[in-house]
Amino acid sequence: MPYSIEVEPQIGVLFLTYTGRVDLSDLKHSIRDSLKVAIENNCFLFLNDFLDATVDLKIFEIHNMPQILEENAAPHGLIARKLKRAAVTTVNNFSELGFADTVVKNYLQNVRIFSNRDEAKVWLLQDQASLEPQPKAS
Repeated sequence: MPYSIEVEPQIGVLFLTYTGRVDLSDLKHSIRDSLKVAIENNCFLFLNDFLDATVDLKIFEIHNMPQILEENAAPHGLIARKLKRAAVTTVNNFSELGFADTVVKNYLQNVRIFSNRDEAKVWLLQDQASLEPQPKAS
């Protein structure tokens, strides 16, 4: 798989680092895997690092990404819009991820695109207590 998952539980951040060509199937797998790891480690701040990756998504695939996250989060009792996510990318990937940023914000999901991993981490850690996921009401 073209991604790895690392956790810093002391600060509650889950790092997904992508390499090579990344397509929709890879992103779906990484979403499923990262949500499991997030729950196991109680880490609900996500930093997606695409600096060493080439994102290969079609417009309709990008448009479906928020729904894919919602569908994968719900069975775990998580609400996608309560998860705080940062993506770090290069200029080459920005058109795909920049459009994705707009799409997810239309779904009221909390995502921001960065060109620097440290800046992304600082943003993730701001106001983190108010953004901890709450279980869905039963």
